[in-house]
Amino acid sequence: MENKKIIAIIIGVLSAICLVLGVIGLLESKKTPKIEPNKNYQVTYKYYLNEVEVAQMPVNPKQIVDDGSSITSSNEMNVEELYEFNTAKCTNNVTYTWDKESWTFTPSNTADSTCSLYFVTTYNIVKIEVTNAKVTTPAETKVKRGEDAVIKITPDEGYEFEKAECSNEKEAEWDKDAKELIIRGITTETTCKATFSMSKFSVEVQVNMGSGSTKVEYEYGKAVEIKNVTPAEEYGNPDIVCTNNQKATWKDNSLNIEKLTDNTKCSVTFKKTQSKTEYTATLIVGANGTILSGANPTKVMSGGTVSWNVRVAEGYKPDDITCRGGNGDIKASDNDYIVTLKNVTEDAECSIIYKQGE
Repeated sequence: MENKKIIAIIIGVLSAICLVLGVIGLLESKKTPKIEPNKNYQVTYKYYLNEVEVAQMPVNPKQIVDDGSSITSSNEMNVEELYEFNTAKCTNNVTYTWDKESWTFTPSNTADSTCSLYFVTTYNIVKIEVTNAKVTTPAETKVKRGEDAVIKITPDEGYEFEKAECSNEKEAEWDKDAKELIIRGITTETTCKATFSMSKFSVEVQVNMGSGSTKVEYEYGKAVEIKNVTPAEEYGNPDIVCTNNQKATWKDNSLNIEKLTDNTKCSVTFKKTQSKTEYTATLIVGANGTILSGANPTKVMSGGTVSWNVRVAEGYKPDDITCRGGNGDIKASDNDYIVTLKNVTEDAECSIIYKQGE
């Protein structure tokens, strides 16, 4: 009795397994189309160039060779390849092969299908527009798919690169040293607009033995005037050295550059001026003279001149004048006399010598 139960259980399990396998087989049979090897299945074609549907398959130009046959491969006869096969999609799980040399698409003969063939252009035109510059390569450049476009541009004098805006969200890089605009990885026709703006340069001034150190900014070609560059007391006539071939002058406490063409740093070093010493000058007139005007004693700078107006007592007149520390002189002026002391080089003193008048 026990054996019969075991046999019944085994038979039930086997039946369940067979049922599951049968269902799986049915599902697979519905999933995989039935292939009739000798049947010619219908294939409908659609063609796309750069994602846009076209009426016919893009085909590269052909080159006729001596034996009358034609080729399309650029590797053989330098024939320019205008198009490249990219990919294909076929319905009903139809697979395919692509032969570049013969430019042939072959779908598998497994089911009716619609096959979409996608082609791309081998070369794309890159157009460039500029402001305040000149394009030294052609304004329209043909670039192979996937390669970089390199456009040589010469900015107008005094201008520098500001920005570039390109179609298809392409980003452009500016190589300042090579003067090249580079657009990476061209895959479709692209237009870029490059803008150049007036260059701005900095002028940094460092003042030694004075005041007025500063840093300012000017546009290219402008005249620079920096005021309040002032020497310290007893200093002046500066030595000026500027970088990047800029020439500066100093006058009336202003630093000037006639035409700024580059960034520059200017060192302004004021030199010590020749000092002038102050001396005391004294005139001795004695009992026979009176000083009418001119301080006595008085102060006079080194090399300077001082004078006095002197009246002589009645019955006397100057006979001579003696001086030390300068050159003295006395001359009649109306009823009085003018004493002059010139070229003072030290504390000076002059004495008038009188004689009785005739």
